[in-house]
Amino acid sequence: MKKILTGFLLLALSSLAAGEIMLKPLDLKGTASVYDDTEPEPGKRISIPKGKPQWAFSSGELKGFRQLREKIGDKAFNQLMAKHKFAQPKTEFDGYRGKDKLPLQYYVRPGSTTGTQLLFVVSMGEYQPTRYIAHLEGIWEIRGAAL
Repeated sequence: MKKILTGFLLLALSSLAAGEIMLKPLDLKGTASVYDDTEPEPGKRISIPKGKPQWAFSSGELKGFRQLREKIGDKAFNQLMAKHKFAQPKTEFDGYRGKDKLPLQYYVRPGSTTGTQLLFVVSMGEYQPTRYIAHLEGIWEIRGAAL
C-alpha cells in the first residue's frame, strides 16, 4: 500500500513539475435550478444551496466555456468533458451545452490549499421567454492553471 501511495505522490509531483494541470472532481452530481427567475442583474449574487457563502456567484462573473479550454488545455478539458458526459459542439458556431441545453459557463474561487482553485461549472441562460435558469453542473479542484 505504501508503494502505491508513494508512486502516486511521485507521479503527481512530477506532473506538477512538468507544468501539467491536475483536475480533481469534488461534486459531479451538481444541483438543479440554483436560480429560476427573471434575468438576473449582473451584480446580483446567486447562492448555491448547501454551499458555502463564498461560493455564491453573479451572472456578470461567468465566463464562456470555450475560454476554459484555452486556459487549461485540451487534455484537462477533455477529461472534464468526459466525466460530465458533455457533448462537443457540432460546428464552430455551436456552443457547449449542459442541462436543459443551456450554455455552459464557469467561474472560480480560491481552493482550500495553496496553489489550488475551485472551478464551478454552471449552465445558465434563458429557458423560456423572460425565465432564466442556472444549474450547478459540478465543482472541480484545479491545480497548475491560472484561471
